[in-house]
Amino acid sequence: MKEVRRLQVTGGSTYIISLPKEWVLRHGLKKGDHVVLLSCGDKLVIAPRDVEAERSVDYRVSRKRDDAEEVVRQVISYYLAGYDAIRVVFDEPWEDLRVRIKKVIRKKMLGFEVSSEDQGHVEIRSLMRHGEFPLTSTVRRLFELVGLILNDIMAALEGLDRKVADDIIAQDDDVDRLYLYMMRTIRYRISQAPLGSEEVIEPYEYVIYTMVVKALERIADHVVRIAHILKALRNAPQPEILDGIVSMLRESADLFVRAKEAFLRRDSKAANEIINSAKKLLARETELTKMIERARQELHTAILCRIMIESARRIGEYAADIGEMTVDLATTPPGSR
Repeated sequence: MKEVRRLQVTGGSTYIISLPKEWVLRHGLKKGDHVVLLSCGDKLVIAPRDVEAERSVDYRVSRKRDDAEEVVRQVISYYLAGYDAIRVVFDEPWEDLRVRIKKVIRKKMLGFEVSSEDQGHVEIRSLMRHGEFPLTSTVRRLFELVGLILNDIMAALEGLDRKVADDIIAQDDDVDRLYLYMMRTIRYRISQAPLGSEEVIEPYEYVIYTMVVKALERIADHVVRIAHILKALRNAPQPEILDGIVSMLRESADLFVRAKEAFLRRDSKAANEIINSAKKLLARETELTKMIERARQELHTAILCRIMIESARRIGEYAADIGEMTVDLATTPPGSR
């Protein structure tokens, strides 16, 4: 709904506009009720006072009709949609699913805890207000987490350290939890006025933030993929091959660090340099692949090395994607601040 209203002056110094009747009725407002005004850059958002009232949902499931995987996926979808309380009601006891839902809460849903449960239901509730953590601070933290496991995987590969690989795989839960929280926050910010937040983010920026956090999540997935491969190695790769993989991974990690700095500074020049540098990774992958063929590495190990090389390239390419998003972020659309 878009309407143009005339600005009026009353009392010589007070500026007023009337609110659309349809909007007032839709929100059940009446004379004397309060609304909230929020300044967002050059825009002014008007919202009902109860916009942050708790949003809850009852989700009824049947053991005979529903698939457990689909139920878990739906619970996560309710979380991402911004619900503060999710009550899963079972038509008959379904103990393994109830345990699985609680496990997903711990691993995937930041700020949610079980508030009540019995054989017939499990209710989970958010302990945090929407937007309690600023979006910009949260994306910095996600960059830090991904950077940490990226450094760890290089050290693990150099020493073929399976214990460090296990630690990296465990830390992936932290990345997933923060990633999903950011997706929840972005969706809430788009659909609701970010009341109580001093952080001002233009609407077009939310699209870019969504793509950046997805790229970070994919980088973490490739790091974890390499960690799993390290654990699966039956024989150590030949030293020159291992050194080549670690070296390529360092190149991609360097692109990641530069992409992080460029994004946080909104530096389009540095971002373009990252995009150009990432193009060299394909040639590096081809070079290492030929090295493996010449070395006649044992087949199982050779296949795993090929997969690690591919993941190293993809990490660098996702860093370049962040570079492209940085250029987009630094380019202000017409009519924005």
